[in-house]
Amino acid sequence: MNRIEARIVMPSGAEPISNYTRYYGWADQAHRTIQAVYELGGERTSIWLPSERMMAIEDGGCSIVTFTYDVTTDEVEGLVCNGVG
Repeated sequence: MNRIEARIVMPSGAEPISNYTRYYGWADQAHRTIQAVYELGGERTSIWLPSERMMAIEDGGCSIVTFTYDVTTDEVEGLVCNGVG
């Protein structure tokens, strides 16, 4: 989690990373892809969750930031604020 967070540049409109509770879980263990959901407020810490407990939030604007991280390539993919429902 520290490695991922060191690489993150928050999207335009988002608050600093330290203002978010950061959830991580395996999206695909075979390909070593991690799913991340950052939620504004809460505990403001990093939490590893089992993949079945990872949340799927469709809206929330920049109070929710989502992306995936490829462990093999060390690449952050699809880092965006959620849409507004």
